[in-house]
Amino acid sequence: EIALCFAVSGCNVAMKDSELSLAEKGKKKLEKKLDKAVEKGRLKKEQRDEALERIVPAKDYDAFGDADLVIEACGAASAIEQAFDLIRTNGRICGLGMAGTDNVPFPWNAALLKSAEVIFSASSNWTSWKRAISILSRNEISVDHLITKTLPISKWQEAFDILKRL
Repeated sequence: EIALCFAVSGCNVAMKDSELSLAEKGKKKLEKKLDKAVEKGRLKKEQRDEALERIVPAKDYDAFGDADLVIEACGAASAIEQAFDLIRTNGRICGLGMAGTDNVPFPWNAALLKSAEVIFSASSNWTSWKRAISILSRNEISVDHLITKTLPISKWQEAFDILKRL
């Protein structure tokens, strides 16, 4: 679903899995989610079609070119190293996947030579998000004092720029 968020926002996305058929299957799942969004009126059919065109299942890393951003979601040492090969100079890597071990080799020289920005984010599982959204929707707690700005999804870049300045 990470790929879907970026594709709907206008970014080109290359999806790779251990086999091309798995990446294609992943795209099919995303297509079903987009279809549901269209059915519910959350997305126009044209937006769905454009988002799907932006998602390219890949059999190898050639489809990535020099990526602006690589989201590393598995935590494997080989994938972490690969992420530095895939980004462009001044590119970004977002680490989401737990490594399964306390220490993972870090490709220091590759990071330095690419002037890479590495960001980590630990998130909860979907049940935690579902519960939190439910609590918020019932107004059980007030979060107004936590919200500094609200923007439409079309201004996602502005939102991220604001976050960088915090």
